[in-house]
Parts: sequence; structure tokens; C-alpha cells
Amino acid sequence: MTATNGHTETVLECPQQNSLGNITKSKDIELITGTIHLEGKKKLLIGAFYRPPDKIDDTYLNQTQNEINTIRTKHQKDIFLIGGDFNLPDINWSEQSIINRQYPIRTNQTFLEIVADNGLEQIVDFTTRKDNTLDLILTSHPAFKLRCKPLPSIGNSDHDIVLLDLACKPFKPKPVRRKVYLWKKAEIHKIKEDLANFNSSFINIVDRHVETMWQAIQNTIDKRVPTKMSQGKHTHPWINTNIRRTQKARKTIKKRHG
Repeated sequence: MTATNGHTETVLECPQQNSLGNITKSKDIELITGTIHLEGKKKLLIGAFYRPPDKIDDTYLNQTQNEINTIRTKHQKDIFLIGGDFNLPDINWSEQSIINRQYPIRTNQTFLEIVADNGLEQIVDFTTRKDNTLDLILTSHPAFKLRCKPLPSIGNSDHDIVLLDLACKPFKPKPVRRKVYLWKKAEIHKIKEDLANFNSSFINIVDRHVETMWQAIQNTIDKRVPTKMSQGKHTHPWINTNIRRTQKARKTIKKRHG
């Protein structure tokens, strides 16, 4: 999952990624969350957050605290993880203390309370913009971290990317095999002939129905278009037909010169 606000990118990687479900976007603050179903009936609540530097008023801070607290309470049994640009350079996270005064104490204290009240840990231990750690990851299960490291920024961003690998395995139901029509091998001229013949007889039918016409179309498709069954196993969504052909060609070359 990648969260981008024009200044920062936070990349959260989970082995064998699954699509996010139950996606919720806040109306009051810049926060979007979703859940990933993991093996063993557990869930991962994952979110992306951004605090604009000028948001320091009590209304905003209360909304942020209430929303994160509410989400945490709702997902008390789930792995909880929210990352993004919090813009909190005054906090020393290893000591849970406020060491500078760029922002009001109330601003910094609010996020320290969010972490403490919800049993979270901030796991980014390196700077992400110049000498400051502005891009954070708050989680309830720090032991799931495999690695957390910076990557070079992208485009005109002045923040490093935060890359986090998690030791989790999403639940992936086995794909259902389905029939796939091979239209490139279809007998198009035969299909036209079949439909032309059907049209002649259909005109003379008194009680004409759409279902009758559709059944005739389906019959000629089944007759004139070859089919194959889709794979009943997991595949990477980014692997398309051209890439598969290239992989097969590479394997063939290796066997010949092996």
C-alpha cells in the first residue's frame, strides 16, 4: 500500500498482497483505512494518514484522536498499522518525549497519547526529511516487522520513502475455474451464417422473445468459438499473456543451451 500526499510516500508491503476490503475514508481528517484478511482468521487494519503542518487547533487534534481511538477500539483484535506523514519533528519516539518546540505542546502531546492509549509503537527509527523523522508507522504488533528502511524519494518529493516489510500471509481463496472463450480462433464467418439463418426463421415466429434470440446467439458461440478452462491456482495479477510467453521462451532457451 502506498500513501502519497505530494510531499511524502509511505510504502507498506505485505507478502502475497491481497486486495483491501472495508475501505473507509475520513470526512474530517486525511485518513484512509482498510482491512486485509490474513490466514488463521486474523485481520490486518492498515491505514494512511497525513497531518498538514498548519493543523494544530484543538478541533482538529480532538477529531484525529477520536477517530484513531475509535478505529483501534473497533479493531481491538486485529493487527493495527497506520503510516504516513505526521509532521511531528519535536518528538523523540525512542524516549516518548518532546524535545523541541516547533509545534505547540498540545499538538505533540495528542499523538503521544494516541500511541500510549492504544498500545501502539512507532517503528520508524531513521530520519525521513533532512534531520527529522516526519514519516511514521504506528502499529500494535511491532514483532511482525521484518525490516523498515528508507528508500530514495520520488519526483519532486523532499521526503524519503519508508519501506516496511511485514511477516504476514493474507488469506487467498482458491480461484474458481471458469470457461474462457478464445475469440482469436473463432469461426467468425460461420457465426455470421448461423445468425443469418436464425434471423430468417425468427422473423416468422409469432411469439418472439429476447431469451429465444439470446439462446441462439449463445448456441452459435458455443459451437463456433473454441474454449479453455482458466487456471485453478493463484497467479500474480501483474503477469500478463506477453510476460508468460516471454517466460516460456526463456525456459525453452535454457533447456536448449542448458
